[in-house]
Amino acid sequence: MNNRTQKLIFTGLLITIGIVLSQFLSISIPPQTTIIRIGIGYLPLMLISLLYGPMIGLASGIIQDVLGLTIGGGLAYFHFGFLLNAMIIGFMPGFLLKYLPLKDKTYKIINIVIACLLAIAGIILLIDISIITDVTLRLEVGGTIDLGKTLAYILVSSSLFAVLLMLTFVIFRKPQNNNHQIIFFVTSLLFLTSVILTPIWVSQLFGHPYLIQLPLRIIKLPLEAMLYSILLVRLYVLVKRLQTNR
Repeated sequence: MNNRTQKLIFTGLLITIGIVLSQFLSISIPPQTTIIRIGIGYLPLMLISLLYGPMIGLASGIIQDVLGLTIGGGLAYFHFGFLLNAMIIGFMPGFLLKYLPLKDKTYKIINIVIACLLAIAGIILLIDISIITDVTLRLEVGGTIDLGKTLAYILVSSSLFAVLLMLTFVIFRKPQNNNHQIIFFVTSLLFLTSVILTPIWVSQLFGHPYLIQLPLRIIKLPLEAMLYSILLVRLYVLVKRLQTNR
């Protein structure tokens, strides 16, 4: 089996895993809504992009998004913005890895600053939990979401714990195998797609005000970034090692 065939098979496998993670293994917050979903569905796309380059990652993003909607029965909610998110996630890691050659120590400093800013945001939300609990969003089926204080405190505390884990990982992880570069890619791309762009698409689809969505999305960012970063760094190193020793 030649390299091209192996690359095609492995890419197809990762896209399949991405569809399963996105459509069936994501957690909705608040429960039984589609406003905020926490998951790692874009992880395989990022890995494809890092391993095989931005163009293959871009194509994989398009395929994963379209097939995912078809399999998950979500074609009624198709919006080009969500496809754009998948395209960005598929394209940018490989592109930045090749064309943004900053030193790994520089990325480490940037990651520490980002983690500190996320920690400050979490502390502010923890002190004034009403920013979270007062959020009410009109659903596409009518009614509102009322996020109770208990759930809000759990979410914010979990977010702060995730920031602490990220900060520990960044500080004590030696700069090698592009690990700090990958962590920066993950955090910045999730911020771009989840915090900045997705609220626009949700607002256009369901009419939920943009600003009202932001507190919950800021909370979920560290949770996802921590999961993505730890898994992606380890998977990237593992696959590269396997390719080298093959």
